[in-house]
Amino acid sequence: PRAVLDVKGDLYAHGSVVQVLQSVKTNSASTNSTSFVDTGLEITITPKSTSSKILVSYSANIGTNTSHAFLRLVRNGTSIAIGDAAGNRVQCTHYIRHFNSQSLESHCMEFLDSPSTTSSVTYKLQYSVASTSYTVTLNRAHSDGDNTYYGRGPSTITAKEIAQ
Repeated sequence: PRAVLDVKGDLYAHGSVVQVLQSVKTNSASTNSTSFVDTGLEITITPKSTSSKILVSYSANIGTNTSHAFLRLVRNGTSIAIGDAAGNRVQCTHYIRHFNSQSLESHCMEFLDSPSTTSSVTYKLQYSVASTSYTVTLNRAHSDGDNTYYGRGPSTITAKEIAQ
């Protein structure tokens, strides 16, 4: 198999995992912004080789008030893992439409990115809504009653450098 020599002289076999980083967000957050804003879920990784790929995965616990909400994965401020442009539709990683403000649903994604750098790379999850009368929440249901019928959960983002 092919091997990769990084800038420090370390040798990695093609396809091997060079490093794994994870960030966990346990507190809740929300927005009613129609522009994408940061959820607070982010991770920074510094690839050891420009040929490496980064496998980014996240699991986000999302609630809404029966709204039209959107999630978007970004790398250093640039959208990645989004759908094609089509009229007025929002280019996003996930389109969320809950019909129950009491629900908390996990939205997951894996994306193999090629940042082509040995400088630090920051991956973030952002969210927005279609109208300011809507709200999207992270790690809690929109209703979030203070009783044993409601739960809260964490969200995670993981970055794995894969040698090429």
